[in-house]
Amino acid sequence: MSSSFSSSSSSSATNAGSAAKIPLTRQRVLTFVDSAGRERRLQQRANATVSTDASVPLINYNSVIYFAEIQINGSPFVVLVDTGSSDLWISCAYVSGVTCSAACPARSNVIRYGSGDVCIAGTTARVQIGDVAVDRYVVGVAQGRNVLPTSSTNLLPGGSQGLLGLAYDTIAVIPTPRGQFIDYLTSFSIFLTDDAFSDGSFLLLNAVDDALIARNKLKGYTIPLKEQAHWTIGMTAFQVGSDTPVFPCSQESDGATRGCRSIVDTGTSLLTMPNALFSAFAGTHLTPLGCFIPSGSTASSGGSNSSSASTLYVCPTQARLPRLSFTFGNY
Repeated sequence: MSSSFSSSSSSSATNAGSAAKIPLTRQRVLTFVDSAGRERRLQQRANATVSTDASVPLINYNSVIYFAEIQINGSPFVVLVDTGSSDLWISCAYVSGVTCSAACPARSNVIRYGSGDVCIAGTTARVQIGDVAVDRYVVGVAQGRNVLPTSSTNLLPGGSQGLLGLAYDTIAVIPTPRGQFIDYLTSFSIFLTDDAFSDGSFLLLNAVDDALIARNKLKGYTIPLKEQAHWTIGMTAFQVGSDTPVFPCSQESDGATRGCRSIVDTGTSLLTMPNALFSAFAGTHLTPLGCFIPSGSTASSGGSNSSSASTLYVCPTQARLPRLSFTFGNY
């Protein structure tokens, strides 16, 4: 394949000794902790060097999706930041030397997102995000109708050119032999501002912004991962308005762990829940407000490799929907 993603002659990994603050553009603080993978990541970071530009501005697209500018072989690309998948890919429309096809090429790999499929063929390149750079990283060149800018089914809104997955290699369609991008980090944190298209959000690599947390009178919590695939944590309780909290997954079938498996996913604006829980919620709180299910309103949801579907309710504009509260871990 001839493209602008020519392989680097170096096989070393690059990483900063200090934190890299990448401004995003929406207000929550989430800190992901993975003690099990820390040793391997420290080994990956041993081959690190530092770039001169640690801050990369990001874009808040309508408070739904967040973009970052990254460098691939020295060229800038704007990508969705997605903690719900693990692959990095760029649409064929933005890769020089590549001809786009509306159909999947014969030897491509298919990534199945909730909003549609993407066909990718992998190549290697030097990838840099903030002050963290990795040589010989696998980058997918994406083909198919869902990545063409002129297509009505294009999955890339707002001028974005591709997608950066920040989950584990266990769900990567084309894993990078030297490790996924998170293997070169000790941690990362995300701050999201409230207003659509606003400035101030950021992705912070290898650190947590304690000053920002204190300034906004927030409190940080550590919630253990339930598995190294998606960023999966346990939801122990769910509450609607002032109703009595319910505990839908108080004990799993193995009797060893508690809490529904919940995915923290920056790549979707949907909130999904177990069918039985949602049916009870809809019957008690949506239908009485005049909310209804339009004909043919079932839509897919979820991150990479998801085949789940959700039922869409349409509510009157004057409907006052209740506040939803969730308890993760013991918080």
